[in-house]
Amino acid sequence: MISIALAFLIGVLTLLQFRSLPDIHLAGLLLPIIGVLFLNRCHWLRVCAAGLAGFLWCLLVSQQLLLRGVPVELQGRDVQVIGTVENFPTHKGLVTSFVVDVEQMQSQARSYPSPGLIRLSWYRSNVMPEIGERWQFQVRLKQPHGFMNPGGFDYEAALFSRHIRATGYVRTQHVPRRLTAATGIGVWQHLRYRLQQKIHQFLPDSKMAGLLAALVMGARNGIDASQWEVLRRTGTAHLMAISGLHIGLLASLGYWLGWWWWRRSRVCLLRLPAQKFAACTAIVFALTYAALAGFSIPTQRALIMVVVAMLAILRQRFIPPAQVLAQSLLLVLILDPLSSLAAGFWLSFAAVAIILYSLSGRLGRTAPWQSFLSLQWYIVLGLLPLTIGLFQQVSLVAPLVNLLAIPVVSFLIVPVTLLACVMIFIYAPLADSLLHLAANLMQLLWRGLELASSWSFSQLPMAASPLAIVMAVLGVVLLLSPKGIPARFLGMIFCLPLFFPVVPGPPSGHVWLSLLDVGQGLAVVVQTQRHTLVYDTGPKFSDSFDTGAAVVAPYLRHAGVTKLDMLIVSHGDNDHIGGARSLLQRFPADRILSSVPAKVSARATFCEQGQGWQWDGVQFTVLHPQAEYVPQRRRGNNRCCVLRIKTVNGSVLLTGDIEKEAERQLLASGQALHSDVLVVPHHGSKTSSSREFLKAVAPRLALFPVGYRNRYHFPSQKVVQRYAQLGIPTYRTADSGCLLVRFLQLHSPGVIRYRQQEARFWQHPLP
Repeated sequence: MISIALAFLIGVLTLLQFRSLPDIHLAGLLLPIIGVLFLNRCHWLRVCAAGLAGFLWCLLVSQQLLLRGVPVELQGRDVQVIGTVENFPTHKGLVTSFVVDVEQMQSQARSYPSPGLIRLSWYRSNVMPEIGERWQFQVRLKQPHGFMNPGGFDYEAALFSRHIRATGYVRTQHVPRRLTAATGIGVWQHLRYRLQQKIHQFLPDSKMAGLLAALVMGARNGIDASQWEVLRRTGTAHLMAISGLHIGLLASLGYWLGWWWWRRSRVCLLRLPAQKFAACTAIVFALTYAALAGFSIPTQRALIMVVVAMLAILRQRFIPPAQVLAQSLLLVLILDPLSSLAAGFWLSFAAVAIILYSLSGRLGRTAPWQSFLSLQWYIVLGLLPLTIGLFQQVSLVAPLVNLLAIPVVSFLIVPVTLLACVMIFIYAPLADSLLHLAANLMQLLWRGLELASSWSFSQLPMAASPLAIVMAVLGVVLLLSPKGIPARFLGMIFCLPLFFPVVPGPPSGHVWLSLLDVGQGLAVVVQTQRHTLVYDTGPKFSDSFDTGAAVVAPYLRHAGVTKLDMLIVSHGDNDHIGGARSLLQRFPADRILSSVPAKVSARATFCEQGQGWQWDGVQFTVLHPQAEYVPQRRRGNNRCCVLRIKTVNGSVLLTGDIEKEAERQLLASGQALHSDVLVVPHHGSKTSSSREFLKAVAPRLALFPVGYRNRYHFPSQKVVQRYAQLGIPTYRTADSGCLLVRFLQLHSPGVIRYRQQEARFWQHPLP
């Protein structure tokens, strides 16, 4: 079963690497082949059949999902949808976000096929949609589109794994209408929502209410950004997912209660053994808790493992734990093969696999506290390669913090909170006391987590190649093997590339320029042989999300950058300065230049014409603004820091948001403007890129930092035509994702379009 489950997983993963889906008629060819191989007695032929079955099953599910979506002609137009709210609404600032399962979709009295699940944002909503309710909305939709950058979060893959095929926002010009209350399965979902509301009502002034709701029902929408940061830095974010430990504890409680109660009656014992009745109650307890948690992936895995183990008791058969895990893996993939796109899938199954592997083949008995300490060490070490591969960072305090946090949360806070949730519907005063007790326990634990997260060494950025991660996995397998296994010391050698990565970089005299995809904004990373400069940091969308933390910092970690030599913030517009503070928290810069230094940092200084420096044979020169330039009398865009970078093979001009006024000043200054690569001024606005300026720069490539379907409609069509008339090739981050510029030879810059390089079939086609 283990080899069958792994082969099925490999088949699924193989299909997910395709840039475009194979022809669906391939199913007609594969089905008889799979049947013949499964009927064969050879084990390895059956394993091959399982791999083909995983590939085919993922193909069929993906094909069915891709048939949904929003027609191109409806994007950006008002559409009326009727559907059911499917998840807990999330509030960030003035925006409420939620998922709707669409039943009907109409535009201009014409009906369209349902796109299935869509994700909506409702700005400044006065009415709160509740999970399970049926609503009518007037919306504007578009196909899912996210930032595409090396090391960054793949938003489109995340939506696809959740079967969401469109995103959009509610049009408040047409008042949304609640059509019906929750019905059917929605009643249970609505009960979950009401239970979350009750927890917040009993704890109105406590910041722990959101954490408690996450622990008992997986409702993580009540956890704010600062709390998530503490959890990430201490390596305890996994506690906010209802884990296998929590399900296992509740199943054990159900088993013990069922066994204790059933054996009190001789009549009952004569009809059914107590162990079998206890197995049934364990399944009921685990199923109830999993339903309360919304059947997340870790919950599914834990529930399936409990059910398989209890069915073995009912059938009076022993099933090895590894077989139980393999059956759980296979069933989860059959239920939804796209769940393998989620990080939680890998962390959940890997953690259990590490526990089973580290406990197998051991002789002798140890004290419980020693076993617990050893198990924590095994989990931290075993998950290290996976954590670095998924998040490019590792928490150094996680092993110590989890020694305290796991038992406190699992054996104290969760049981007390669950009992309080039951008492809410039976005796409210007792529920109130229990919730306050749980909140006080959580508050005590939280103080320790905040202290640990404040340590400068709590989190270490790390980057590793796929090969280094694979070698580290092999090394961990050796290190965690029983003592009788020879050459276990080789595991340390296999892990070395993880801690001493060989990160490629430009040679002396060259630069690597990366125009990051930050939507409608600008962020550029410039690397020389031993130095790194960041020019602008992209926008800030809310108090909990900005591209400095979400895009620039992950890219720097991915590129193996450990320190920032300089940060330049061209001016004070949000789409350029928005991510500066969060980036500086993660990567403090040795030097900061800006036209608005007071808005960036107390250590920042003004950028002025004539400033210059040289790194590794590369010359950097600030061309604008002039020293006598009076910022108070000019528009902000025209006092942007303009930077020219000269290398042995070519030059780059970074212009920020300058407009024609600043372009004229640059032309009049008599400075060298000719550059091989131009990051287009002001995102291609019609107020910039004058013909005279473009002729003076004479770029061989022009890069447009623009957002997909942005509200400003940048770049201007007239500006695009101007570049075309001058014979200048152009690229856009909206279409290409991150643009990686490499000078292959003299005055011959090459561009890597990251979205096209890493294309997958679920992304909508772009040029």
